[in-house]
Parts: sequence; structure tokens; C-alpha cells
Amino acid sequence: MTGTASITALADHRLTIRSLLRRLRIFAFIPGLSVFCGCNAISKNGPNVETLTVPLATHSADTLAPGILHRAVPLSQDSGVDVIDISLAETRIRPRIETRGIAIVSGAVAADARTSEDWLSSGDNIVCVNGGYFGNSYSDDKKEILGLLVQRGRVRRSEPLIRVGHTMPRYVARAAFGIDRSGVPSIRWASTKTIGGVLHVLSYETPNPTVDTVPEVWNVTEAIGCGPLLVTQGRIKITDKEERLVNDWSRPRTFLALDRRNGRARHLIICVGSSMTYRDAAVFTENYFEHYDKTHVESAMCVDGGSSSQISYRSDGLVLSPMNPGVGVPDSIVLGKSQR
Repeated sequence: MTGTASITALADHRLTIRSLLRRLRIFAFIPGLSVFCGCNAISKNGPNVETLTVPLATHSADTLAPGILHRAVPLSQDSGVDVIDISLAETRIRPRIETRGIAIVSGAVAADARTSEDWLSSGDNIVCVNGGYFGNSYSDDKKEILGLLVQRGRVRRSEPLIRVGHTMPRYVARAAFGIDRSGVPSIRWASTKTIGGVLHVLSYETPNPTVDTVPEVWNVTEAIGCGPLLVTQGRIKITDKEERLVNDWSRPRTFLALDRRNGRARHLIICVGSSMTYRDAAVFTENYFEHYDKTHVESAMCVDGGSSSQISYRSDGLVLSPMNPGVGVPDSIVLGKSQR
């Protein structure tokens, strides 16, 4: 088990006992609490976040960059959530989707599999969490990317509507997170379709569009598809069944959420929880925004979870990994000081 302030390569950084205690200060206000995140043990029933009062720990935030905070939020004695809280008005840094060595392997889109610590080992990235679903593994340490992937305005992996059934077919669009050219983030149900010889990313108001549904063109420069969606238009709406992603027992979860105040998104949070159901994650976003940012959740969605859930961040020159199962993933969601 590694804690929310777990230290990687402690000897290399020659971290003093004083600085170690400083990094563990976020738990000082909870008597008897063991450091929890990074523990792969899953509680049988998971945290009851609907009755949870999220701690107002004013001393529990680490500033990673102007407008970007890390918080460790405990849910019980052996579970909690690591949150990267991005104030969209205070920073120009926006998430991007990172891959390395992307290629077509055996007819599939694949990329080098790396851990969150690997993604921070070079360059100026300050935060990394795992990305979308992945499939087959290949002998050259590559893994198949599943779901929508857009990087720098280019669709790297298309995701047409999923057709279900034959005599009376229906269609499935899965949740996706995207950033437009102005840096505005959004969460939609999305797919891709070639129109007039051009591949477009389309968004929908429902996860189950019909042949008569008219989608919008979603002009995103960065996007990753996964799911399910957890919150839409400020209300919890878990569409795991509609997206054919039923997997709702307590397990590690990676999820994203946006708030809204006066008609605008104010914050984006990137979260990794050690043991949660879909509903736990949805309710957590409500509680978090109300307690910490004094706003209301607008939309939220899951990305990959289970043994793939991982987070690493850079603080004071150190790479800290609250959760690091050692599983390499072919794409990741990163924050970097410089934008490309």
C-alpha cells in the first residue's frame, strides 16, 4: 500500500524526514487514519458518500502550479480520492491526451504502454492519470487503444456509433471528454462519422441516438472517449446500461467533472478514487464542488478504472504517486506547464 503522499525514488531525492512529514500533513487532522490511496484492496460495500460530509481541510491542498491544486480527500479509514482541481480562470494550462509510439499493429491502433510515473519522467508534465480503455497487448510493449482519441485536432482513433441488434437495431454513443480550440473543456456523448469525405467528431444529447437523431459537430482539438457518463446538466444520470458499460461494484475509479456558475465552467477536477461505485463517484463530485469550490457540478464521467487507475504528479521537484499499480496504459490525460 502506498499513501496519498507516497514518495517515489525516496533515496534519489534525498527527502528529509521534515519534508516527508510536511507532505503527510494532510492527514494530521484525522486521528487514526491510515494513508489510503494506492491500496488496491477494495472494501466490500465501498464508501457511503451520500451521507459523507467532505472535510473542509483548508490545510490539505498542495499547489502544483498557479490555479492547479492537489487534494487528498478521505472517505473512510481505508479509502479516499486524490483530486486535481484546476481553476480554469486562473491558469491557461488545459489537459491534453498523451501517447507515445502510436501505430497500427495487427489492424488495431496501438501505442507504447507506460505508467503514470513514466509519463512524468521527461518533459514538463506536472500531472498524469490513466486514460481510456485498452485491449490487446503486443510483444513490443504496445497496447491497443479502444474508444475515441483526438490529439491536436487529429482523430487518431475513430469511434463510430455502436450498432446493437439486427431486426430492430439501436445505437450506442459513449461518453467523451474534449477540449476545444479555445481551451474550453466539455463532456458529451460522442462518436465519429465521415461526412463528405471528412471524418468528423459528433456529439449527442442522448447515449442512444436513433437514425433520425441530428448530432452536432464537436470541434475539439483533444478528446478521449470512455464512459460511462455520471452527471449531465447538473443532475446525476449514470448511463452505464445505455452505454453498455455495466461494471458498478466498488473498485478503483478514475473520473472527471466540470462545475458551472453563472453559466460558465469554473473548475475541472480530475479524480482517482481507491474504492468507489459509479454512484459514489457521481455523488462525490456534487459534494466536492459544493464544499471546496462553492459551485455546483454540471457534468461528470468515468475513464478507465480498476487495476489501470493511477495518478502521479510533480511537486517541489518530486514525483509523487498516490496510486501506482504498475500497469502500463497506452494513453493518458496529462497537464503540462507548456502547451503544444
